[in-house]
Amino acid sequence: MAYEINFLGDNHATVHGVCDGTADTALATLPPNPWNDAQIACMSEGEGVYVEDDGSVAPRQSGALQATIDVRSSVAGGKFFVVHCFKLGSGEGNVRDHSAITT
Repeated sequence: MAYEINFLGDNHATVHGVCDGTADTALATLPPNPWNDAQIACMSEGEGVYVEDDGSVAPRQSGALQATIDVRSSVAGGKFFVVHCFKLGSGEGNVRDHSAITT
């Protein structure tokens, strides 16, 4: 299966394809991660489509690996999906100093 990656900006890309025909089953060939970096957040769209997340790497999604994204469908039949991937930055410049705040 071929997957297409569309880069929509510096930190937003979409990956689309078709899920496995069996419900809650990983694809034999997982879709590629656009940035080859596990520091991403994924939002899926499609009928019953989700990115696997067992909570083991919270707050990140466990299905978003460095090279691939584990996209699944909760319903039987191969369902078309679009996954919006957002590259996460360090957020270092957004850290606020709360030491002067009192209650």
